[in-house]
Amino acid sequence: MQLPVKYWNLMGDYHIIKQFVHQLEVVNDCAERGVKLISDFKDVCQNDQQKEFLFQVIEDHRKRVESFDKSNLNMV
Repeated sequence: MQLPVKYWNLMGDYHIIKQFVHQLEVVNDCAERGVKLISDFKDVCQNDQQKEFLFQVIEDHRKRVESFDKSNLNMV
């Protein structure tokens, strides 16, 4: 990486890393979590305002409780 960019294409290691990066799968975890949250709890409330509040409460809870280990549950 200390060489100018125009010489990178001549390096074998660059091609290996370039191939690896192109094969990586990109996901949007934040958006997927939001869709999952809505699909799990969409039918719990009738009112849109109640749904918004419920989603906020659930999101806050998920941030506070990362896993269901005993040590994490004692902190809640």
